[in-house]
Amino acid sequence: MSEDDILFERRGRLGLVTLNRPKALNALTHPMALALEAQLLA
Repeated sequence: MSEDDILFERRGRLGLVTLNRPKALNALTHPMALALEAQLLA
């Protein structure tokens, strides 16, 4: 997984998560799911 596969951004009180794997049609991998979970729990 590349650092750029999931982009996290704060917009005021909101958090924006962007999957950034256009060649893979933004398919979610297990490492990406773990990174997403960690970010959501932070």
